[in-house]
Amino acid sequence: MNMVGKSVAEKAHDKLREAAIRTAKEENATEAAAKAKIDSQYWANLQKKWAQEAEDAKTGELDGKITDMKDTTAGEVYGDKAKDPDRAVIQLEITASDGKKFHEAFSHPEGAGSWRNSKFKLGLFMKKYASFPHIGQSVKVGFDSDGFYTLTL
Repeated sequence: MNMVGKSVAEKAHDKLREAAIRTAKEENATEAAAKAKIDSQYWANLQKKWAQEAEDAKTGELDGKITDMKDTTAGEVYGDKAKDPDRAVIQLEITASDGKKFHEAFSHPEGAGSWRNSKFKLGLFMKKYASFPHIGQSVKVGFDSDGFYTLTL
């Protein structure tokens, strides 16, 4: 009689063998990781990084760059918290010098009154940076009272 495939016992044996090979590979990987040399400067480098971050936090300001701009609405930016969901806004993506990214939104002007408003964010941006926001522009990044990143205006 000619058998076409493996028997149930042979298939079970193959599964056990594959599991044993997998376990052996995992154990070897774990053993290799345990025997790998540990960077003797790891903690020193980490402490140096933390010291720099703590120093940056004292000054309260980092350098940043505008890395993306999006024309959208207040509803898309603020969701249910938007007072006027259809209001046109510009959303900037800003990357701080420490690599962290955050977003800032600016309302579109609604005529001359917007530019006279002392709290109009786009006007404050123009006063500080002497231009409209554009991708690649250098900016200053600060922190709010809760430690979140914010654009310095």
